[in-house]
Amino acid sequence: MRTGVPEITDALIYDETSDPNDLLGRPNGYTAAASLTDSRASDPAGTGGIDLGAVLEVWPTPADAQARADYIAALQKGNTLLGSEYHHVRGNVLLRVSGQLPPSVNEVYAAAFGA
Repeated sequence: MRTGVPEITDALIYDETSDPNDLLGRPNGYTAAASLTDSRASDPAGTGGIDLGAVLEVWPTPADAQARADYIAALQKGNTLLGSEYHHVRGNVLLRVSGQLPPSVNEVYAAAFGA
C-alpha cells in the first residue's frame, strides 16, 4: 500500500490488546488488522483507527469481509455522526478508507489495493 499511496506515513498492526474494535481473534471477528496513517487525514480526537486514514481488516472468508463492509455502510447511512468511509473488498480483505479524504484519494487507495 505504501508504494501506491506515498502519503502513508505509518502503519500499526493491531494485536488483541490494541485493536480499537475488539474484533481481532474473537468470535465473528477478523484474523488480522492494521491502521494506515495518511498525512492528509486528521485525528483531532486521538481515536486512531479509521480516523488516521485507512484500515485493513483480514476476515476468515470473502463473505465475512463483504458482510463487515455492508454492516458499516448500513450504520453510517443517514447517520452523519458516525462519519463516512469508502469500502473495498478483495478476497477476504476489507480496505476501509476514511471519508475525511476526498474521492480522488480514495481512488488512489483503490488502485493500490487492486480493487
